[in-house]
This record gives sequence, structure tokens and C-alpha cells, in this order.
Amino acid sequence: MAYAPVSAGGTPAPEPHRTWADIAARHGAGRGGAARGGAERVRGGTGRRTRDGYDASLTIEDFPPSIRTEGRMAYVLLGIAIAAEVVATSLLKSTAGFSRLWPTLACVVGYLLAFLLLAQAVKEIPVGVAYALWSGLGTATIVAIGAVFLDEPVGLAKLAGIGLIIAGVVIVNLAGEH
Repeated sequence: MAYAPVSAGGTPAPEPHRTWADIAARHGAGRGGAARGGAERVRGGTGRRTRDGYDASLTIEDFPPSIRTEGRMAYVLLGIAIAAEVVATSLLKSTAGFSRLWPTLACVVGYLLAFLLLAQAVKEIPVGVAYALWSGLGTATIVAIGAVFLDEPVGLAKLAGIGLIIAGVVIVNLAGEH
């Protein structure tokens, strides 16, 4: 791979300048990329370079699909949303019907955070898949918290129901086209 050295005042730069197109070519540039003999190129760029020699004007779309992280971040946001919802739901009993200030505020903040993050996650994840994960994992976690920390009884019917919910989440994710 040939890099074009950049010179400042006629002096060659100590490190060669690299572009995302060079990196994309090395990583295969997605389906049919240069490494596989295709003609696909990473688009974009104005020639403005960072101190490290990378083109500074590129966005996530300029990365080859094999190294993008945009979809993964949506699942991280969904995971945090589920955790916030679980914390808020766990606090419901301690609010005493929303008559105690601090548990009520923590519960409301938890639900607000959960819905804000869920709204961001569904920009990338299909709503059906996101909601299946949200409700299934949240329900299973709340049942476990109730049994361990709140002394709620767990019978065979409750365990079977949780098993069916988890099976449903798995089926939705396997059948989902994402």
C-alpha cells in the first residue's frame, strides 16, 4: 500500500499520511471491497488532515461496515435503558404510593432515563426487537430482584412464565431481520 508523503516546506513528513480509504482497503471496505477484488471505495473527505495524518472530515458512513460500531451502540443504550427501568421499578415499593420524596424522585428519574435511552436505541434497532428485549429482560430481572431482595414467592407457574418470556425474546431476536 503506497502512502503519499506530505511535505511541509519541502521537508518530508516523519510519518506517512493515511486516509480512511487506505484503512478501508486494508480491512476489505465491506462487501466487494478492494481486498476482495471489487471497486468499492470509501467516500468522503476534503483532504483536511489531523495531526496523526487521518482525513478529519469523515463520518461514520465513511468507515467500512466491518469496523462500524453504530448498531452496537444502540444495544448498549438499550442495555442501559433496561437497567434504568429495572432500578426504577425496584424503587416503586419504597415510594409508598409516591408519598416519599427521595425514592419517588429516583424512581421518576429512572423511568425518564429509561425512556430517553429506549427512544435513542429504536433509531437503530427495530421497535419489535427492542421492546421484546426491554420487556423480557426487564421482567425476568424484576422477578429475580423481587425473589431475592423483596421476599416475593417464586412458584413453578412464575418460573414457567419467565421461561416462556425469555424463549419469546430469543425467538423474536432470531427471527428478526436485523
